[in-house]
Amino acid sequence: MLPRRIRKIDLQKNYPCPSCRKGSLNLIFLTEALGCDRCQKIFVVKDNYQIIEQLSSFEHTKAWYWNGSSWSNLYKGLTPNTLSALLITMVLFPMLMAIFLSLLLQRVPLTSMMLGVIVCFVLMIFVGLMLWIAYRHRT
Repeated sequence: MLPRRIRKIDLQKNYPCPSCRKGSLNLIFLTEALGCDRCQKIFVVKDNYQIIEQLSSFEHTKAWYWNGSSWSNLYKGLTPNTLSALLITMVLFPMLMAIFLSLLLQRVPLTSMMLGVIVCFVLMIFVGLMLWIAYRHRT
Protein backbone atom coordinates (compact mmCIF):
# COMPACT_ATOMS: atom_id res chain seq x y z
CA MET A 1 0.00 0.00 0.00
CA LEU A 2 1.31 3.41 -0.97
CA PRO A 3 1.58 6.34 1.46
CA ARG A 4 -0.96 9.15 1.12
CA ARG A 5 1.45 11.98 0.29
CA ILE A 6 2.45 10.63 -3.10
CA ARG A 7 2.48 13.14 -5.95
CA LYS A 8 2.07 12.07 -9.53
CA ILE A 9 5.30 12.20 -11.52
CA ASP A 10 5.24 14.61 -14.45
CA LEU A 11 7.53 13.29 -17.19
CA GLN A 12 8.11 16.80 -18.56
CA LYS A 13 9.62 18.06 -15.27
CA ASN A 14 13.18 17.60 -14.06
CA TYR A 15 13.61 15.84 -10.74
CA PRO A 16 16.75 15.24 -8.66
CA CYS A 17 18.22 11.74 -8.95
CA PRO A 18 17.19 9.58 -5.96
CA SER A 19 20.25 7.37 -6.34
CA CYS A 20 23.24 9.73 -6.61
CA ARG A 21 21.40 12.85 -5.34
CA LYS A 22 23.63 15.06 -7.51
CA GLY A 23 22.23 14.65 -11.02
CA SER A 24 18.82 15.35 -12.43
CA LEU A 25 16.36 12.99 -14.08
CA ASN A 26 15.39 13.67 -17.68
CA LEU A 27 12.89 11.93 -19.92
CA ILE A 28 14.38 9.31 -22.24
CA PHE A 29 12.99 9.94 -25.71
CA LEU A 30 9.99 7.77 -26.76
CA THR A 31 9.81 5.93 -23.43
CA GLU A 32 8.22 6.30 -20.04
CA ALA A 33 11.63 6.15 -18.40
CA LEU A 34 13.86 8.73 -16.78
CA GLY A 35 17.64 8.81 -16.90
CA CYS A 36 20.11 10.56 -14.61
CA ASP A 37 22.49 12.91 -16.37
CA ARG A 38 25.18 12.29 -13.75
CA CYS A 39 25.22 8.62 -12.72
CA GLN A 40 23.60 7.29 -15.93
CA LYS A 41 21.07 5.14 -14.05
CA ILE A 42 17.68 4.51 -15.64
CA PHE A 43 14.37 4.62 -13.79
CA VAL A 44 11.04 3.27 -15.03
CA VAL A 45 7.80 5.02 -14.12
CA LYS A 46 5.22 2.62 -12.62
CA ASP A 47 1.88 2.50 -10.83
CA ASN A 48 0.02 5.23 -12.70
CA TYR A 49 2.97 7.67 -12.66
CA GLN A 50 3.39 7.49 -8.88
CA ILE A 51 6.57 5.41 -8.45
CA ILE A 52 9.94 5.21 -10.16
CA GLU A 53 11.90 1.97 -10.02
CA GLN A 54 15.61 1.69 -10.77
CA LEU A 55 16.52 -0.71 -13.55
CA SER A 56 19.22 -3.08 -12.40
CA SER A 57 20.27 -6.57 -13.34
CA PHE A 58 22.05 -7.53 -10.13
CA GLU A 59 20.70 -5.45 -7.24
CA HIS A 60 17.46 -5.80 -5.37
CA THR A 61 14.56 -3.62 -6.45
CA LYS A 62 14.88 0.01 -5.50
CA ALA A 63 11.82 2.21 -5.83
CA TRP A 64 10.91 5.74 -4.77
CA TYR A 65 7.87 7.98 -4.71
CA TRP A 66 7.79 11.76 -5.04
CA ASN A 67 6.31 13.56 -2.01
CA GLY A 68 6.35 17.00 -3.60
CA SER A 69 9.81 18.09 -2.47
CA SER A 70 12.02 14.98 -2.42
CA TRP A 71 12.12 11.27 -3.17
CA SER A 72 11.15 8.83 -0.42
CA ASN A 73 12.24 5.22 -0.40
CA LEU A 74 9.29 2.93 -1.07
CA TYR A 75 10.88 -0.17 0.48
CA LYS A 76 12.03 0.64 3.98
CA GLY A 77 13.37 -1.89 6.43
CA LEU A 78 15.17 -5.15 5.84
CA THR A 79 14.76 -7.01 2.57
CA PRO A 80 14.82 -10.81 2.36
CA ASN A 81 18.37 -10.64 0.93
CA THR A 82 19.57 -8.59 3.89
CA LEU A 83 17.86 -10.91 6.35
CA SER A 84 19.48 -14.00 4.84
CA ALA A 85 22.89 -12.32 4.92
CA LEU A 86 22.37 -11.40 8.58
CA LEU A 87 21.28 -14.96 9.35
CA ILE A 88 24.40 -16.38 7.75
CA THR A 89 26.63 -13.88 9.52
CA MET A 90 25.12 -14.12 12.96
CA VAL A 91 24.27 -17.85 13.12
CA LEU A 92 26.18 -19.95 10.62
CA PHE A 93 29.53 -18.17 10.87
CA PRO A 94 29.81 -18.46 14.69
CA MET A 95 28.80 -22.14 14.50
CA LEU A 96 31.54 -22.85 11.98
CA MET A 97 34.03 -20.94 14.10
CA ALA A 98 33.03 -22.94 17.20
CA ILE A 99 33.64 -26.20 15.32
CA PHE A 100 36.95 -24.90 14.01
CA LEU A 101 38.05 -23.76 17.46
CA SER A 102 37.07 -27.06 19.11
CA LEU A 103 39.23 -28.91 16.60
CA LEU A 104 41.99 -26.39 17.14
CA LEU A 105 41.78 -26.81 20.92
CA GLN A 106 42.76 -30.46 20.70
CA ARG A 107 45.99 -29.86 18.77
CA VAL A 108 47.32 -26.41 19.59
CA PRO A 109 48.68 -24.75 22.74
CA LEU A 110 46.47 -22.33 24.67
CA THR A 111 48.27 -19.17 23.48
CA SER A 112 47.71 -20.05 19.83
CA MET A 113 44.09 -20.86 20.58
CA MET A 114 43.55 -17.45 22.17
CA LEU A 115 45.01 -15.85 19.05
CA GLY A 116 42.58 -17.91 16.96
CA VAL A 117 39.64 -16.76 19.10
CA ILE A 118 40.67 -13.13 18.70
CA VAL A 119 41.05 -13.53 14.92
CA CYS A 120 37.58 -15.14 14.70
CA PHE A 121 35.96 -12.31 16.66
CA VAL A 122 37.72 -9.70 14.53
CA LEU A 123 36.47 -11.46 11.39
CA MET A 124 32.90 -11.56 12.76
CA ILE A 125 33.03 -7.86 13.57
CA PHE A 126 34.45 -7.12 10.11
CA VAL A 127 31.68 -9.06 8.34
CA GLY A 128 29.01 -7.41 10.50
CA LEU A 129 30.49 -3.99 9.75
CA MET A 130 30.48 -4.70 6.02
CA LEU A 131 26.81 -5.74 6.18
CA TRP A 132 25.96 -2.59 8.13
CA ILE A 133 27.76 -0.41 5.55
CA ALA A 134 25.99 -2.17 2.69
CA TYR A 135 22.60 -1.73 4.38
CA ARG A 136 23.26 1.95 5.13
CA HIS A 137 24.36 2.57 1.52
CA ARG A 138 21.15 0.96 0.24
CA THR A 139 18.86 3.44 1.96
